[in-house]
Amino acid sequence: MQKLLIITVLSLILLLFIGNQFINIETIIRNHYIYPMSWEDPRVDLEVLDINRNDSLLCITTGGDNVLNYLVESPKIIHSVDFNIHQNFLLQVKISSMKILSQSQYYEMFFNNNQQIWLENKTNIIADLPTDGAKQFWRKNGDSIFKSFIYSGTCGYMKYIVKILPKEVIVFMNKSYKDLEEQSREYHKIRSKLIPYTNLIDILLKSCGGLRLFGVPQSQGDLYDFSTIEFIDKFCTTTMLNDNYFYKAYANGKLEPDNLPEYCNEKNYLNVRKQLHKIKIYTTSLQRCCEELPVNSISKASLLDHMDW
Repeated sequence: MQKLLIITVLSLILLLFIGNQFINIETIIRNHYIYPMSWEDPRVDLEVLDINRNDSLLCITTGGDNVLNYLVESPKIIHSVDFNIHQNFLLQVKISSMKILSQSQYYEMFFNNNQQIWLENKTNIIADLPTDGAKQFWRKNGDSIFKSFIYSGTCGYMKYIVKILPKEVIVFMNKSYKDLEEQSREYHKIRSKLIPYTNLIDILLKSCGGLRLFGVPQSQGDLYDFSTIEFIDKFCTTTMLNDNYFYKAYANGKLEPDNLPEYCNEKNYLNVRKQLHKIKIYTTSLQRCCEELPVNSISKASLLDHMDW
C-alpha cells in the first residue's frame, strides 16, 4: 500500500510538472467546471451582507451554493454571473434537481454519492434544464459526475491530496470537540506528522501548477506567500470543524445530513425551492453584466476574490 501511494504521488507530481506548461484557466473552463461546491461560508455571507426581502443581488456563480443560500433570506432577485459556462450548467442542474427531488433525495445525490437517484431521475432533470448546452453537458457527464459529486470538476483532484494525508488527520477532522480550545489542543498533537505532507502539497500546488486546477490563475497564485501548514493551522485553530461542511466534504468525499449548506437543510429546502425563479444566470464577465443591467438596480454584490484576478 505504501509503495502504491509513493508511485501515485510521484506520478501526480510528474503529470503536474509536465502539464504546468499547458494548464491555464482558459483551457480548463473550455471543457468543465472547476468548483462542484462554493468555497464561501454562507453564514458569514448572510451576516455581513444582511440580505433581506428588498435586496437585488449580484454574485458570481461558482458552485451555485452561495446563490441558493442567499434565497434563504428571500431577496427580490439574484443575478448570478460566471464566465465559465459549465459553472452555470452546474447551477442550472442544481435548480432543476431541487424542483424535482425531495430534500432527502437531493442530499443523497449531491452529498452522499448516491448515483442511483440521478439514474432514476435524470430524464426529468435534464428535460427541465433551460438550455441545450446544459442538457448536452449533463447527458454526457452526469452518470460519471454523480458517482462522487463532491470530487467532480477539476477540484476533484483534491481527493489525491486527501489520500496522501496520514490517517490521524482524517480521524482528527471527524471528531466532535466541545470547544475550540479542545480542538486546538488535539490538533497540535498531530501537527508534526503533517509537515512532510504539507511540504509535498506546497510543491504540487505552487511549483507544479496545481493551484490552477482549483481555479487560481497565476496572477492570483503569485499573491500567496503562505504555506499549506499555515493555512491548516488557521482553520484548525480558529474555526470549529464539527459544523464546517466544506472541509468535511473534501476530507470524506461526502457530508452527513446534519452538516449541509443552509439551502439544503430540511427547514429551508421547500422555502428555497419556491423562490428558484428569482435566479437569473449570465455567462459573461461581471463588468459586462453590470453594463447591461439597469442603473442602480443592484443593492448588494458579492465579488468573492474577483479583484485578485
